Amino acid sequence: MPELPASLTRAFAAAALSPTLRSILIIDLDAGTLRAAAAVLAQLLTIAEGRPAEVVSLASAQNEDALWGGLAIRATSQGPTVVWEPGLLTRELTAESVPVVVIPDLAHVGLLGQRTCVMAMDAPVAHLERHGQSRRWAPRVCWLAGCAAADAAQVSPHLLDRFAIRLDGQAFAQVDRVAELRAALAEESPAPSSLQLPAGLEAMLRAASSWPLPQLHAQFADAVLQLAPAEIAHGSARRQLALARLAIALARLEGAPEALPAHVLAAHRLSRPQAATTTRSAEGEREPQQAKAEQAAPPQPAQAPSPALPTARAAVSPEPAPAAASDGYVPAQGAPLPGELAGGEAQALSALNLRLFPEDGPRQQAAEPLRIPPRRFRASAAASGPVIGVEQSDTTEDLALVATIVEAARWQRMRRSLRPDAPPRLQISPADLRRNRRAPVVEQLLLLVIDHTCRAGFDWIGALMPHLLWAYQERAAVSLVQVGAAGAAHTLRAELLSVPHVLVPQLNLALNAGPGYGTPLAHGLDLALQTLRCAVQGGRSAVRRARLVVLSAGRGNIPLDASRVGLVAGTVGLQGVEAALEAAQALSRLALVQRLLIAPQPQLYPELARRLAVALDAPLTLMAPLQAEAQP
Repeated sequence: MPELPASLTRAFAAAALSPTLRSILIIDLDAGTLRAAAAVLAQLLTIAEGRPAEVVSLASAQNEDALWGGLAIRATSQGPTVVWEPGLLTRELTAESVPVVVIPDLAHVGLLGQRTCVMAMDAPVAHLERHGQSRRWAPRVCWLAGCAAADAAQVSPHLLDRFAIRLDGQAFAQVDRVAELRAALAEESPAPSSLQLPAGLEAMLRAASSWPLPQLHAQFADAVLQLAPAEIAHGSARRQLALARLAIALARLEGAPEALPAHVLAAHRLSRPQAATTTRSAEGEREPQQAKAEQAAPPQPAQAPSPALPTARAAVSPEPAPAAASDGYVPAQGAPLPGELAGGEAQALSALNLRLFPEDGPRQQAAEPLRIPPRRFRASAAASGPVIGVEQSDTTEDLALVATIVEAARWQRMRRSLRPDAPPRLQISPADLRRNRRAPVVEQLLLLVIDHTCRAGFDWIGALMPHLLWAYQERAAVSLVQVGAAGAAHTLRAELLSVPHVLVPQLNLALNAGPGYGTPLAHGLDLALQTLRCAVQGGRSAVRRARLVVLSAGRGNIPLDASRVGLVAGTVGLQGVEAALEAAQALSRLALVQRLLIAPQPQLYPELARRLAVALDAPLTLMAPLQAEAQP
């Protein structure tokens, strides 16, 4: 494996040096490389903390006991004993290692994991009041998460705001693993499975760990506010604080006695690699201003070392040349102040970086994404949905047997002393009953069947908007059946897309697809029938209300058998229309489904839309042409 990129090396070293920076998000980094980067981060933490670091995965914690700790029965010399075992986030209370929690895909973390990250990240003090444990400690957990750029906009802004450092995974060079394995086999040596630390980094980090915090330059705060303006932080000061802490850590790594605005610029560029190109292109017009700034700037540490600093500090401190900083990092020596940047560079650095900060763009998350949605049709969870924990219960419904037995085992010695004549068996009290706490299941569903070949020239957006707003307000899941869409995998078949809510970007892209060359309406209605049957008749996890909206003119020209086989044989005729009507009649017999047909004002074969509405047993709504809006 190659060396760690320079930008990520500095960010990881700064996180190891400063506990307030130990929440790192890397965009567009594959899971294998993320695990290798976590191993490097663990090595740096071991150097900075003086104790080993342990890499763990948040995906292994499926409930609150696994995260915060719980009770377990263990065999001892005196018989079975109930003991408290720490969880993923509390093992640092009993172990000597520093946990490095890896989140392979932040966008697909469950609600329990998201709420845990929001509570635990960036927390100076952690409190634990659980199972008789009352603990208070300063957490030293380091968080390393990965997320695809296409999915980052779906993550809660509250969770994204907790990450002090955000990096671009494109800084990693594309490695040919096949070539590496072949070279390793040729040399008869195993291929390295981890990234390599740059030479001299370990000595630099050890030396920086013993150095005091640098002083702040008079323009340090102004530089932070200029590069991280408050108006794009949505009322949160975490971004400005993270930038300031990162700049101080970089100055401490360099051995600088004072944190300069140039360190703020270097910290800002760690997450702005694209600004380096603009920086180099503006060098010609910046040279006069840079020369003027160097004359007015205070002496730099390399030019006038402080007599109070140890001599070993200057010996270990590196002095990289600006030309070698290909990742956009500018060392403190000779760097311009942020207030004196050229216009092109200042514009590039202050522009919104929606790739790493998607919360600065349009909102694409559901309302209150960290809150469990209310149940509208079920009085209780009623043994439906995935188990996310346990809670006290006054009934035996959906009983958590292990949690109940463990709770009862805590009081056996006291209960047997109060009832010495009772038989030697487990005594269970109603106060011991525990039931499973489950995540809510989807209760409402919006199913759209969109014929992309019939909506040109009509206000189809206005016709669908009330149903999309209903799905947003009710937090309903959305399924989209695309009929005759451009770019479909197969021209003779419809395609199904299922998303958890209407704000998923893939749904917007699918709705705006252009028209294709065929209209497999029968196959699209058949897919809708199968989807609704699974949703409505899915046992205890079935949806309680579904809304089916079909947007089509009824002109299906591909039979259902042709769609299933993938080949049209012989003359089609009305086979596509008749097959679509048969699928519509099957849809009309489903219970708990509200049906609606939206059709353009047809100029050819107007009776097809009416026949489809009758077969669906649904009201017919006609779309208005777009030209009608421009008429006086």
